[in-house]
Amino acid sequence: MRVRWTAVVLALALTPALTGCARITVRRHAQPLPMTETVTERRDEYAWGLLSFQRAIDLQDRCPGRDGGWETLTLEQRPLQMLLRTGTLGIYSPWTLAETCSARR
Repeated sequence: MRVRWTAVVLALALTPALTGCARITVRRHAQPLPMTETVTERRDEYAWGLLSFQRAIDLQDRCPGRDGGWETLTLEQRPLQMLLRTGTLGIYSPWTLAETCSARR
């Protein structure tokens, strides 16, 4: 019985190393403009990323302004989210999306 618990603990400890976390950052400009605020929200995907029941994000509504707009978008899967994805074999996959608006000129 002791060997089984050791194997379970070892498997749980190695899960982050085997699956890894992910981060994707998109920058709008090569030289970043001054940034104002960052909005962070959770996005959920299902069926190995093929389905999402959340509305699409309209960046014009989030970051309005003639010279403003979005500056960076960062989509990442944090360690707990990665464990949820791994535990459900990819059927449920939560992500964190951070949108940063540039300062208006």
